[in-house]
Amino acid sequence: MILDMKNRINNFFKILVSSFLGILFLFFSLQEFDYNLFKESFISINFFFLITSVLLLIITIFLRAMRWSFLFNIPIGINDLYKSQLVGYMGNNILPLRLGELLKAYFLEKKTKIPKFKIIGTIVFERVLDLLGLIILFVVLFNFSIFNIFPYQYVKIIFLILIFTTFLIILSFNINRIKALRFKNKYFLFFNDIIDGFSSINKMNFLFSVFYTILIWISYIVVVYLVQESMSLNLSFIQCIIILLISSIALMIPSLPGNIGTFEGSIVYTLLLFGIEDGFGFAFILHAVSFIPYTLLGLFYLIEQRNS
Repeated sequence: MILDMKNRINNFFKILVSSFLGILFLFFSLQEFDYNLFKESFISINFFFLITSVLLLIITIFLRAMRWSFLFNIPIGINDLYKSQLVGYMGNNILPLRLGELLKAYFLEKKTKIPKFKIIGTIVFERVLDLLGLIILFVVLFNFSIFNIFPYQYVKIIFLILIFTTFLIILSFNINRIKALRFKNKYFLFFNDIIDGFSSINKMNFLFSVFYTILIWISYIVVVYLVQESMSLNLSFIQCIIILLISSIALMIPSLPGNIGTFEGSIVYTLLLFGIEDGFGFAFILHAVSFIPYTLLGLFYLIEQRNS
């Protein structure tokens, strides 16, 4: 009873802090907001580029499903993984504390009968691969003179991510050999499933997973480029990579459901580095091209599952 009360208080505190941070970032992003300029930029949008970016984001979900399939020891239908990914995104967009990840595991468990805690282990490794993608972006940017505008604190954060990601990848290959990490108490047996899911990767599958990770992040760069092209911002590919890198780091900060606030704030901040003062319109549209279709599709597949 006491432990349950502590968990509730802890979750309430997390929701309170994340809400405060999300509202704070949203307030920052709206400081230079000009409604007339926002309305004008929206009216003049090139919807061909915008629709293309939405379609590419949906294709990216298939790439994520393909990558996820390499993290299981048994064959799983790509369609089930694709639907689970979208259900997870939908959950993250409308639920606090990234509970969409649990919803994603629960949905796939219903489809495949794989224990949900083992699925959670693979989801954890998915996040490791996403961190690896951030490092790859940083390596690409390292070859350009970006540090004239790129804040030094982000460089330090990237190096910390590099160390952390390297540790997790090494751990995933060796965790099954560490018997001390196995739990025998019946109340903690679910941790064994998480460990199995996290450590299911092998060297060959890891190479394929890295290949798909690169394709996924290239797709995200192209999406940023297409959205800015739809609004005629005339940003370069390198600037689009910087936008993606900084916004991805910002998404690690606890926030409102759907990363509302932190996403907009990070985009507006990055555009200020490029000398673009009113960037809320671009941030809003860039967020909407993923938020709306992912939420609608995820909700559709969740309802479909319940009806079946």
